[in-house]
Amino acid sequence: MADELIPPDVLQAAQDRVFLLLNGAPSLTGKVYQAVPQDTQPPFVVVGDMNVQPLGGKLDTSKRITVDVHFVYRGEERRGLLAMMNAAYWALFGKVPDDLDGVTFCGPIDWLADDTATGTDGVSYAGLSTWEVCAEPA
Repeated sequence: MADELIPPDVLQAAQDRVFLLLNGAPSLTGKVYQAVPQDTQPPFVVVGDMNVQPLGGKLDTSKRITVDVHFVYRGEERRGLLAMMNAAYWALFGKVPDDLDGVTFCGPIDWLADDTATGTDGVSYAGLSTWEVCAEPA
């Protein structure tokens, strides 16, 4: 049996492209991670949970990918968390990602929702932004 070529991983490409766009955001405070090292102190951003759905028919390789971006901030006010989320919003919103690792992005990154929460200590804050992008093997 001949070796078959496996198409590129659109999930990995989407995660990497979001990571690169966030890392390039000049006003985003905190380091951006794909996996947070143990004992990392806030502020930081994580390109986190992802979901994928097919866009077309049975043989269509286009996929709709939802990417969660998590924010962790510690300070006296929620203002610092909201500033991080706003910087990320402008780093991602409406951007049409360049092709990456054999994957073509079908259109702009769309913002779906934001959510925030306050920790029980009163000085820790967490945020979640949900984004969507379409991709297919190039």
